[in-house]
Amino acid sequence: MFDNNQCQTKFQNATSFVQVARGDPVEEKECSRVCTECSFRRTVRDASVVGRDDVTFDPYHNDVWAARLAAIGRFQQAARKVIVRRRADRKLRLLREAMIEWKKTGTGNTGEGSEDPS
Repeated sequence: MFDNNQCQTKFQNATSFVQVARGDPVEEKECSRVCTECSFRRTVRDASVVGRDDVTFDPYHNDVWAARLAAIGRFQQAARKVIVRRRADRKLRLLREAMIEWKKTGTGNTGEGSEDPS
């Protein structure tokens, strides 16, 4: 069994491995850095650089959840349409088969008490 110190050491080693693989900045290198650099994952800039001030955070501008709900609604409607069409096609097929059978026999299967009186 592992004791607590071994578990902590393994956890720290695994965490540092993931951070290096992910491309997280190393604190010692970041403190000694004198210029701005751009990586594939992050844009690293000097602390004195101020971002744009014309940015607006409008929650309705690019509402991802509304788009997802709309897509789900369209999918549900399409699924309902397919189900209704398959049911209608099946009923029409059965009705056509019954009509063909009725034309062949002349009377068809009409049930009890519906015999021709002539």
